[in-house]
Amino acid sequence: MISWERYEEIKTKVSEVFEDYEPKGLPIDIFGLAKLMGIKIIYASEIIEDNEDITEYDIFSIPNSFLHFYDKDGVLVVYIDDIGCKRNRQRFSLGHELGHIILGHTEQSLKNEEEANFVAEYLLTPTSLVMVEGAEIHMRDPMFLEYAFDVSPDVASISADHMENRYSLNISTYKYENVINNIYKDSLRGYIKKYGKYN
Repeated sequence: MISWERYEEIKTKVSEVFEDYEPKGLPIDIFGLAKLMGIKIIYASEIIEDNEDITEYDIFSIPNSFLHFYDKDGVLVVYIDDIGCKRNRQRFSLGHELGHIILGHTEQSLKNEEEANFVAEYLLTPTSLVMVEGAEIHMRDPMFLEYAFDVSPDVASISADHMENRYSLNISTYKYENVINNIYKDSLRGYIKKYGKYN
C-alpha cells in the first residue's frame, strides 16, 4: 500500500516530468513523451520483422512491456507488445515503464510495481485536472476519461474514483497540480467544448 506522503512525492515527480517536457494535447502523448525523454521503444512487430526465427506465438509468451536499462548505445529501451495489446493497453504499459524510470527503480518488487502502475495512471489521467474550472463533472465521468484520454475502462474507472476523491477534498490546488493544469487546461476545455461529453 502506498502511503499518502509517497503518493504526493510521486505526483510531484510526475509534474516535474510534465514541466520539463510539456507533452501537448489530449489524449496525452505518452509515446511522444518517451521520445522527448530520450527513451527508445522497440515493438513486438519490429522484433518479428527483424528476426525470422521469432513468431507471434513467441511474442505472446513475453510480458506486455518491460524496461531494458541500456542497449549497446547506452540508451534506455522499453519493449511494447503492439501485436497482442490494444492501443490503450500499450499506452498504459509504456506509462508503467516510464514510472520505473521516473522513480529511479532499479529492482523489481511488488511495491515498485504498484508505484509504476500509479505513475502510469497519473501520466495518462492527471487527477489535478478535476480542479480545472468547467471540467469538474467531465473529469469524474469514467466514460469521458476513457474516450478523451484513450485509457481502458478499468483505468478510467480507477481514475474517476481518484478524481472524485481529489475533488471532494475541496482545497485549492497544490503547486505540482498548477504545473500540470497550466499545461493542459486549454486543451481540456477545448476538448470539452468541441466534443461535449464524448462521441
